Amino acid sequence: YLTSIQYENVFISDSRDVLFQNSPFNFVFENKKLILSQEGFLHKDSQFNMMDQLNLQKELRENFETFVDWPVINAGVVLGKYQNILDFCFLMWTNCITHYNCTDQAVLNFLMSKAKKDSKYYFSNPNHDNFCLTGEVYKEKFLTFDPIMKNDKILDKNERIYSLFHQWDRTKFANSILDRKSTRLN
Repeated sequence: YLTSIQYENVFISDSRDVLFQNSPFNFVFENKKLILSQEGFLHKDSQFNMMDQLNLQKELRENFETFVDWPVINAGVVLGKYQNILDFCFLMWTNCITHYNCTDQAVLNFLMSKAKKDSKYYFSNPNHDNFCLTGEVYKEKFLTFDPIMKNDKILDKNERIYSLFHQWDRTKFANSILDRKSTRLN
């Protein structure tokens, strides 16, 4: 699909559980060409991510790497310049089709462990910036602060609106968000 069109910037996300609170394109790109969202915790802090990465790396055999201290990067939200998104999607696709015992998030985390110092990537962290808050970091209590809801928006510690709230349905804010959405539909 991306090869048939061309935009300056492209945003891709999970379709079910990403709440847009602001345009993600308002997030400052600086000199970065691709923005990925960290969960805000390490692999060793998540049994799911530990098992997922282990399942991927069992297939790699001789290339096994210690991953317990890798930050978990969420595969559900990516923003970038057109060509970088096109390259990223191809990289993910070519790697995901060869691994059957793990999720795309395990593949993403393995690949990004190799690219963590590449200046074209920016790894957003919900503890440090307001690009994307994930419900998993909130639910597992790895945020360094307690986000607040103000004027129907979820805010960070500096009272800035998170552009995106991924996995919002896993948090205490879920009922308020659903109530707000159902009120607007009526």
